[in-house]
Amino acid sequence: MISGIETFRTGWTHTRGLTYDFIAGVPDDRWEFTPHPRFAPFHKQVRHLVCVQGVYIDGVRNRKTEFERKHEHYDGPLDRHSLVAALHEKDRLLEQALDAVRDEDDHAIEFYGTLPLATFLTVIPQHEAIHQGQWAFYATLGGYETPGSWKINWGL
Repeated sequence: MISGIETFRTGWTHTRGLTYDFIAGVPDDRWEFTPHPRFAPFHKQVRHLVCVQGVYIDGVRNRKTEFERKHEHYDGPLDRHSLVAALHEKDRLLEQALDAVRDEDDHAIEFYGTLPLATFLTVIPQHEAIHQGQWAFYATLGGYETPGSWKINWGL
């Protein structure tokens, strides 16, 4: 039987891969673009992913999420190279946190109530997918193409 963690890892690799593909394809002159003042510029959206993933990692480690501390998880530059490096580092730390889980069935996490680990792990790609949906809009209004993987997977 495949564990919930292994199921998550497979799906997460795919979802995060789509994020890396999109980041690589954003033209330099659109790195700070936003389609509307209510939405953060693209580079700040990527920083947001880094920060929130830090919260998720702490949730797995400490069984509690603290979103009020999300900005403690990244204070580096907003250039593409630095943010991609930070995402890779968060991916590595997430792997470590998951490797440290001893009993999936007895690993509940405080997240707007208490969730079993398997349920909590569904939140991580859901959050990323919300941003990916926004980015399709960013690309359309910004006048650039989405990556080939997005066209193959979603027709976007």
